[in-house]
Amino acid sequence: MNNQFEKKNALVNNLIACTNSDNYKIRAAAYTALGNFVDTDEVLYKMKDGIEDSHAEVREAAMKSLKKIYNERKEKEFFQKWLYEIEELRKIS
Repeated sequence: MNNQFEKKNALVNNLIACTNSDNYKIRAAAYTALGNFVDTDEVLYKMKDGIEDSHAEVREAAMKSLKKIYNERKEKEFFQKWLYEIEELRKIS
């Protein structure tokens, strides 16, 4: 399990490093890929840089990823609340 966490962390760090590339296509691809790491706060903070990028394609990719992260986190939050309410109802009955 720890090895899997280390691999994920290394991948996120490599993608974050790619966001500093001089090539805007690499930056855009990195922001797109970072959108898959919805549970990593470091990724969320990095999206601000993408939204402020000088190239429109990079800004678009960062915004799409940011929306994806936001939606998935909201969905997860909703289901956690829903499961909690179900558990509370089961305790009552």
